[in-house]
Amino acid sequence: MDLNGDLRHHDIVPFDRSVEMRDRLYPHWDMERVGADGIRAVLQDALASAENDSNIASLRRILEHLNSGPLDTLGRS
Repeated sequence: MDLNGDLRHHDIVPFDRSVEMRDRLYPHWDMERVGADGIRAVLQDALASAENDSNIASLRRILEHLNSGPLDTLGRS
């Protein structure tokens, strides 16, 4: 399925596979597994430290989506 034609997807950014372009967007962040109970707090922290307008808009959309209903029902048509 072409994600660009799917209305559920926003701000799709293709990855550049060249070595020079592999800088991390948030180089000081560590990766960790976050359960459903903690995802809102992680996204709020990310929003508080985001500086790029596109990232801020994306994080806000994700949070709005999460706040629209229980996590177990999100994404169902």
